[in-house]
Amino acid sequence: MHEPYGDNGISVLLIEDNAADARLVHEQLRDCADISVTWVQRLDAALGALVEQRFDAVLLDLLLPDARGVDLLATMRESAGSAAIIVLSGQRADDRLFARAAILRGAEDFLPKGGLAPHLLGRMLTTAVERQRLVTALHEREQQLEEAQRLARLGHWSLRAGRPTVELSGEAARLLGHTPVASFWPLGELLRNLPRTARLRLRHCWRALQAGKDSVACRLFDNEALRPGDAPVDLIFEARVRRDKRGKMEGAFGILRDESEHGRLERLKDEIVSVLGHELRTPLTAIRGSLGLLPGLLDHPPSDAAVQLLESAGRNAERLARMIDNLLDLDRLESGVVPFVPARFSLASFLSVTVAAHREAADAAGVRMQVLTPSTDFDCLCDAAKLRQAMDCLIAEAIKSSPVGGSVEFAIRAIADRAWIEVAHSGFCFHAMPVATVLERPGHADSAASRHGCGGGLGLAIVKRLIDGQGGVVELGAERKNGGCLRIGLPLAA
Repeated sequence: MHEPYGDNGISVLLIEDNAADARLVHEQLRDCADISVTWVQRLDAALGALVEQRFDAVLLDLLLPDARGVDLLATMRESAGSAAIIVLSGQRADDRLFARAAILRGAEDFLPKGGLAPHLLGRMLTTAVERQRLVTALHEREQQLEEAQRLARLGHWSLRAGRPTVELSGEAARLLGHTPVASFWPLGELLRNLPRTARLRLRHCWRALQAGKDSVACRLFDNEALRPGDAPVDLIFEARVRRDKRGKMEGAFGILRDESEHGRLERLKDEIVSVLGHELRTPLTAIRGSLGLLPGLLDHPPSDAAVQLLESAGRNAERLARMIDNLLDLDRLESGVVPFVPARFSLASFLSVTVAAHREAADAAGVRMQVLTPSTDFDCLCDAAKLRQAMDCLIAEAIKSSPVGGSVEFAIRAIADRAWIEVAHSGFCFHAMPVATVLERPGHADSAASRHGCGGGLGLAIVKRLIDGQGGVVELGAERKNGGCLRIGLPLAA
């Protein structure tokens, strides 16, 4: 006994002018309780039925009173929507040319009337409908993918080794300046239409894949226009290779990503930050000057409450000044205009002097600072002024994050080709968060870190840029029971 096909079963439209053949079909499907059949004898009646009702499959005789031949399939394919079409033909069972012609014109299957056998038609209908449903679902997913790629301005591509064509999605074709249709494109034609710099970058990426790399990426265009009059495009190319078990390249696939809008917004943001920072300095300087002059202009000494308010205003004005300076420093670092001048110097002596400059602030906060003396001294090769700026930011964050009675410990050691400075404090522990989050600029940092004063300000973001800019690294150190630890890795002098 057959189980019902899905919740609603399979609805079939039988288009057959011969009553005897129609009865034969009904007889074949008699035991298929999940299949319902609607019978019509002419094409015009079939087209009307397709307008009124959705069918899962169509059984089609190609010799009808008002239409005949395989060209009839084109009309039926257009009207049947996603229904599976199976041709019922009086041709011989071995007429493969006729079957092939039918399938090329839109049929899912071909069945000679003389070849009907018990349950064969039911199984064929079930298979054809399921296959057509999968094809329809796949087509819908492809359309959704294309639309998502269009919205994200991101396209995909793929190629197989030894073949002269590249498969491009519609959005990938558009990004390269072609008609946005998913299809195969001749590789030579695509390359000829690219600027020379883009071809050189692609050639470099391809050689890297052939040399054994699994993935590569490059900026294909630097705001270049592909065609006269087109808007400039900032296009990123990414590729990943497929290899067989022996490591031989079978092909490659990847994406094209348009970052023109992202770059424009980043430039706009940088301009706003720069202008805002400079514009805030003038009124802030006036506020700080006024706060400093105000006590001397009073006719009588201010009350204790007034003194406290003035001191609070002065502290917050100084804090705002530091925030503006940090914001402008971070903007300059991210834009790459800050020069780095590496030099050789003793790390132990540098650390002692740097920590000593912060002892007064630590004492005022009730935080103890300790430098663990290394057994041997060693020299680093980096920009000492930029390292001092990074350490000042890091120490200030450590003091601010530590509670009264807490401690900040410093240690240095050499591992392989790097010297490491460890700054451990007893404040908020950020080991539960990724280091990239701890060192993010405001707006991207974890809210818990911001509430505890760790990673929410500009200081740690500046530390990362200052260290990255001279070939160093910033990472989380070993986890502590109470508190956190950051490590700065610097190149050792030869």
